[in-house]
Amino acid sequence: MTVKATWLGGPGEPDHCEWMGVIFPKGEPVEITDEFMIRKAKGNKFFVVEDDGEGETPKPSKADNLAKARAAKAMKKAAEATDDDKIDA
Repeated sequence: MTVKATWLGGPGEPDHCEWMGVIFPKGEPVEITDEFMIRKAKGNKFFVVEDDGEGETPKPSKADNLAKARAAKAMKKAAEATDDDKIDA
């Protein structure tokens, strides 16, 4: 699968970023084929990913699923906590 990923950068950011040996000029699409990079770029608010429409989108890895499950469990536990269980800030 090939996608075009555009690094958005932000005010005061350099004119490019380098990630896993790939240089992303700010605001310019770059073709990537690495499934790990595609998955991570799709979940990164600083990247816009355009699918080429061919092939399947890479599925989340076991580590991605585990992280999601742990976050959901922590949120559920926090929601169930009583006021006495909460720490004053």
